[in-house]
Amino acid sequence: FSIEGEGAASLPRGAGNLVARILARHLPKRKHSIRMRNTIPLGRGLGSSGAARLAAHAAGLALSGKDPAGALDLAARDEGHPDNVAASARGGLTAVVGADPLDVYRLAMPRDLKAVVCVPAFELSTEVAREALPEEIPLKDAVFNLSRAMAWPAAILEKRYDRLRAATEDALHQPYRRSLVPGLREVIAVALEAGALGACLSGAGPTVLAVCRSGSKLENIGRAMSGAFRLKGLPAVSRVLDFDNKGIVIS
Repeated sequence: FSIEGEGAASLPRGAGNLVARILARHLPKRKHSIRMRNTIPLGRGLGSSGAARLAAHAAGLALSGKDPAGALDLAARDEGHPDNVAASARGGLTAVVGADPLDVYRLAMPRDLKAVVCVPAFELSTEVAREALPEEIPLKDAVFNLSRAMAWPAAILEKRYDRLRAATEDALHQPYRRSLVPGLREVIAVALEAGALGACLSGAGPTVLAVCRSGSKLENIGRAMSGAFRLKGLPAVSRVLDFDNKGIVIS
């Protein structure tokens, strides 16, 4: 069992590993040689656990002669929520309706858009981030977010990227999680000032995601975001990423 990249120093090797446990469910009588290459930071709101579960289920189904497309439902059931898993499985911009089976709506992300993610040097568990959310929300906040959710596909389909700033605004979780992510407001603000089309908390956080047009001084946007975190005493690294439209690939 070998692990490269993110989590190489902390993830368990052998039967206690999440991927190994899932493979054992699919292939209980077979031994495995597993090599993991992780490029997703752990506990940062970038979907690492969902991706790991999805990869393990897809591999287990493929190795046992079954359709790996079933990995989406299995991984979502394990994860407890389908959003990260659906995005990893299908690629692009996804929305999930229903639970059994999952009904995934997908829109390919344009090639002229890039992501700049700024990852601060601390983990934030999904459980802790969920506890910060209220049991009830005001009607005006629900309406605010519904309109922003509709703005996303419209902006992509019409290539009205100027509307992505509004599309990334949020009233349902970012205001309640600001205390868990020092500098969140400032990092989003400097990303927009530096040229990002829109910026928001990635998942439960603490990573901040900026959506940018290709060729728009992406490294400068990342440096500005990292600098805003450092002013709050938090080391952070930024990465320029492509949006993936492939999803699961089995070779």
